[in-house]
Amino acid sequence: MQATIYRLGYLGLPVPGIDFGYTDFGNAQNAASPGDTIQIYQQLNNVQSNIDVSKHLVFIGYGHTLQANTGLQVQNKVDSNTNLVNITFHPGSAFSSIQGLNLGQAIIRDSNITISRCRFRSHLVDAGYPPCNGGPNLMLPTGGRCLLGENFNNFYLPNITINGCYFDGYDNGNSPCIDLNLWFGSVVAPNLSITNNYINGRVQLYTGINGQITGVFSNNIVNTKFQHLQNVNNWNSNICTQGLLNYYGISQTSTFDYFLIKNNIFNTADTVTCPLIATNCIIQNNVFSIGTSFNCAGIGGSNNIYGADMNQVFGTAWNDGLVYNDNQLSLGVSSPAINAGVKGDNSATNCGIYGGELGQTYKQSGIPPIPAVYQLSTPGVNANTNPYNITISVRSNN
Repeated sequence: MQATIYRLGYLGLPVPGIDFGYTDFGNAQNAASPGDTIQIYQQLNNVQSNIDVSKHLVFIGYGHTLQANTGLQVQNKVDSNTNLVNITFHPGSAFSSIQGLNLGQAIIRDSNITISRCRFRSHLVDAGYPPCNGGPNLMLPTGGRCLLGENFNNFYLPNITINGCYFDGYDNGNSPCIDLNLWFGSVVAPNLSITNNYINGRVQLYTGINGQITGVFSNNIVNTKFQHLQNVNNWNSNICTQGLLNYYGISQTSTFDYFLIKNNIFNTADTVTCPLIATNCIIQNNVFSIGTSFNCAGIGGSNNIYGADMNQVFGTAWNDGLVYNDNQLSLGVSSPAINAGVKGDNSATNCGIYGGELGQTYKQSGIPPIPAVYQLSTPGVNANTNPYNITISVRSNN
């Protein structure tokens, strides 16, 4: 049986029964059968879309951050907060997937959900204070809890995959970017895979007594630069001294139940605060900005690099951790993260989002792995040349 492709928000001549308005997901879902695809034309619309999924569907967009990585798609508008997609995977949506979209928030309430190559976008506001090294006021991402795990029935969420996404929702207060502990330790989430993501903040994958989350957390970049600056501003009047800071409801620490944590890059900005609590985890081949393993009591691990200078780990675009787009995340030419990681077959790989297992490495702007016509050039309107030359550029995006 062949799957059908439906379109949401297409502004060309509509095909009856195939094309639906950007905010008309309900009728599109009613028309679709389990396993069908819904293509979302986010770049062409200027209103928010709230999607409640209750059957197995595949969602495909055209990517994000296209204005920063030009030449990947014909459409390269600036990502907007006005056309964000907020998606909830309700019971019945198991085995659904979404990729290539600019998301506000995703809520997972069923098993076997895959979210890949998406951007979880926040609003940018004037923080009212400059970064530590001076200059104009910092533009501060706002929001938090971009990705939530909820299950009102049995709190069982197995086989969730989050790969190649860009989370720029700043952890404002007690709002981690990825949070699977909303129900006070009741979630059981085996085989959770979080790989090759940029996370501007922290994650909460710890349930404590009643629940249990197990899985792999690998080749991610966890950057708490903005949290550090917020703490400095709250307590030190923006005097950027290093050392342990008094906290004002803003945590820089990610928490884990039972995970293999490897090939990640953790930037805490203050070089002292431990970026993770993971006493029941295997922690290996990561790169830390903190000075020594003693900053993280009990984490142990092997082949980790401590005290790394992040301005050497990354290229010049890193901008001392003030990251606003995914074109700032490449490793430096002499980065200590090069070949500092390890694959499942024990061969060497880079730490960070461009290393890791085959098929999992980060793709700039989240372009989905389907062929795309990214350039079309023709002679002028009144051209009468013979031959009539047309250039079509196609990329596989695998």
